Amino acid sequence: MEPRALVSGLKITLLAVVLFTAGWKLHGAWQEYRAQQQREPVVIDWFWSVPSMAALAAVAATGATGWYWLLRRIDGAGAVIRLYGAYWFSQLGKYVPGKIVLLLMRLERTAPLGVSGRATTVATLVENAVYVVSGAAAALLALTGSTGGHGRLLTGVLLAGGLLLVAVHPAVFYRLVNPVLKRAGRAEIDPGQRLRASAILASTLLMSPCWLFGGAALWSASRCVVPLSIGEVWNLSGVFALSVVLGMISFLPGGLGVREVTQGVLLVPILLTALPSDPAASARAQLLAALIVVMQRLFQLAVELVLGLLGGLLSRPRRAVA
Repeated sequence: MEPRALVSGLKITLLAVVLFTAGWKLHGAWQEYRAQQQREPVVIDWFWSVPSMAALAAVAATGATGWYWLLRRIDGAGAVIRLYGAYWFSQLGKYVPGKIVLLLMRLERTAPLGVSGRATTVATLVENAVYVVSGAAAALLALTGSTGGHGRLLTGVLLAGGLLLVAVHPAVFYRLVNPVLKRAGRAEIDPGQRLRASAILASTLLMSPCWLFGGAALWSASRCVVPLSIGEVWNLSGVFALSVVLGMISFLPGGLGVREVTQGVLLVPILLTALPSDPAASARAQLLAALIVVMQRLFQLAVELVLGLLGGLLSRPRRAVA
């Protein structure tokens, strides 16, 4: 078997294991939901799944825009549609343990487009860093006013985001990256390809709409089972942002488990505002929160799968005409 085929087979096997594990967890949550249905039925309005998935698609589009903007500043790359496709296709790699598969998939799709491996690597590293920084800032802004009990956790996330912001500053970032590239046998990044601090700050601002779209997606998923006020989108933006940041720094595939636990814990007090005040309200809010985060993950998987397949088609290498 050729090495490339062996690597592809390993990727598919690892992805299958991750998806099976996620499916098993979701099956357990579904069984708990069915048991609850026998005691106190929960009505799901699937209409709200459509705006939720549309908002999640907007998150993916915003992320692709931020990455493409960084890539243009480094390499001056063109082929907008195909590069967007490369981004969406490679995002499927985040569900494979190790995090490196995402970058390898992106490198594989950008190389035929004339984009250097260094440009793709640097743009991806900076994109992930500014994503965490902007997410930490969004979580702090949105949640400090509504969940004061999580102040210490948010402070830690903000400090981590601050450290990352320092790390991606050109004076620090390239001093860290170039030795790594040199040890890997790759050429160091030329001064002409280096991003300025203003470019990194601009890319952070470009990522900011992700959190509002994510909050809208979580609000729509919540609306499937609870009539939440649209005013909760702001708070849910913070919930979404914090769950994504913790999921990314956990290094678990796709943040599986970490995102769901974070969202579930922070959703409960928000859901209680929309439920009748009675002794069973807390237990019901916990059940609904679990159901919402399961639906949110299913919606996300559906959107990422569709965009990943579309991205694979858009970015597939074109055969040379003889």
